[in-house]
Amino acid sequence: VAQNVLHHIPDPDLAMGELVRVLAPGGVAIFVEPYFGRFASMIYPSLFASEGFDLKADPLQQTINSEGNLVPNQGMSFMFFEAGKRKHFENAPDLFIVDTFPLKSGLRYLTTGALNFRTLAPIGVLNWIARLENQRLLSRVFELFAIHWVIVVKKVDLNG
Repeated sequence: VAQNVLHHIPDPDLAMGELVRVLAPGGVAIFVEPYFGRFASMIYPSLFASEGFDLKADPLQQTINSEGNLVPNQGMSFMFFEAGKRKHFENAPDLFIVDTFPLKSGLRYLTTGALNFRTLAPIGVLNWIARLENQRLLSRVFELFAIHWVIVVKKVDLNG
């Protein structure tokens, strides 16, 4: 499981090659990455000043800042996994995307203060939001506020 990691890796194709090396046939890797929906696209450009959010960038052409450091692109997972409706990887033909879905906990995540900010609501409010997220009728509404998505990649045995 890798949470908010992939968009920090300079060569995601190379990372997929490493997954082939370390995963057993049938093994899975689960990525939780910044989402690309309308709400996330409004939030991310200003949420983290040190990271970009470009849904049109080439995921294999990362930006380097004036200090020589990689500038993570929070939109990279969209370009790498979704934009081309990719089902497998050139450098890792035995890896396949088996599932993707937005996490519907975006409002709750932001209300908790996320990773870098102070909590905006008491725990009771957060629990109430969590119960609402799990209501069947409201589930789709909360997906509109997704700021993360899950990508599940599986290694298959092409020889067997």
